[in-house]
Amino acid sequence: MSTATSTSTTTYTQVHTVNFLTTEIWNQLRMVIRESGLDAATFVEDEALYTRGIRTWLTSGHLEYVYVEIYDKQTDNLIKRWDIKVKEDSSGNKTLWADTEGIRYAIAKAGKLPSGCSYSIKIHNKPGRPDVDGFVKCSDRSASHLTIASVGTTATANGTNLQTLFYR
Repeated sequence: MSTATSTSTTTYTQVHTVNFLTTEIWNQLRMVIRESGLDAATFVEDEALYTRGIRTWLTSGHLEYVYVEIYDKQTDNLIKRWDIKVKEDSSGNKTLWADTEGIRYAIAKAGKLPSGCSYSIKIHNKPGRPDVDGFVKCSDRSASHLTIASVGTTATANGTNLQTLFYR
């Protein structure tokens, strides 16, 4: 009886953790896109696909980070990039919280985008990840010319943190 309760509690906690983190990753991406002045139409159209991928890879433990590449449409050069990294927290913190104000401050700090920008949302996983229909391997635009800054921990859920970085 004790084992069944423990298993049920662990599964329940994991499901809530994955759902919370999936929602927070999506909210942070939405905030970056919207508050940077980018067109969110494609973002909204692809929500179900990205949510399915993020949820699957959080559950399997393969998700490393989700990122937005903001690039010049004419040159295809990377202008800015936002990473949301998934990190395990060994401190034993079992709370659920998110810091949207820190992200808003960082968006303002990152500065305005030049006109003619677009974006791509990409997901980086650990090797051996399960396949999710609709996702294919892709390449990154070079960020070597950009400076990286950390927003810090922007969400936490039952021992897993989201750490947000931006390149400008």
